[in-house]
Amino acid sequence: MDMNQYKLIAHRGLYHNEKGIYENSMKAFYEAIAKQYAIELDVQILKDGTIVVFHDENLERMTGVNKRVRDCTLAEIKTCHLLNSNEKIPTLREVLELVAGKVAIVIEIKRRYKSYGIEKAVYEILKEYNGEYCIESFNPFTVLWFKNHHKEIARGLLSTKELTTLKKIIVATTNNLPFLYPLLQLDFISYRYTDINESIKNRCQKNHVYLIAWTIKNKKEYIKIKEKCDGIIFENFLP
Repeated sequence: MDMNQYKLIAHRGLYHNEKGIYENSMKAFYEAIAKQYAIELDVQILKDGTIVVFHDENLERMTGVNKRVRDCTLAEIKTCHLLNSNEKIPTLREVLELVAGKVAIVIEIKRRYKSYGIEKAVYEILKEYNGEYCIESFNPFTVLWFKNHHKEIARGLLSTKELTTLKKIIVATTNNLPFLYPLLQLDFISYRYTDINESIKNRCQKNHVYLIAWTIKNKKEYIKIKEKCDGIIFENFLP
């Protein structure tokens, strides 16, 4: 993993929904490429096995359609428009064709209930791609799958110490276990920036794991955190 290519990472592309550049859209990825920022994006699997680039479990916030992504086919997804624009939800293949190695990509795999086979489906697409990329997930079993089957692919674990929901409590408890670093043979770990402390930094250094902070939303936060980590995921401002 060439960490020099992951110093500044545009969250869901270089998007700004209020300015008509929508998250995880082809336009947002084009803008990131134009400014030479690495790209973070989210992938999910449809019921027909297609891998699409979309963050939420439900389509409603970004398209107005109240339906779970996993219950859609590609044909159904392609009828949806991002925030009433002409922009549509792209497939992972379409995004890779656009990026074509121009910048590095951080691919967050959303392994949710009934997301069986998403790891293999993502790999089948990535094995044909020649650019710089890595995968990450909140789900350690997804990261473990890549470690066991395709160790050559750089991989990271997403984590937080936030305890506001049951899901976050599980993540905070599980993904902060020290033995996961050597078990998963992590290349990096991505922490919510407010959770980063000396203990986490020391653990990363001890295990030779890069530390990436998410998600920085303004210049003040950026200045405060930039010396404490190896890479930064940012949105809605230019660092």
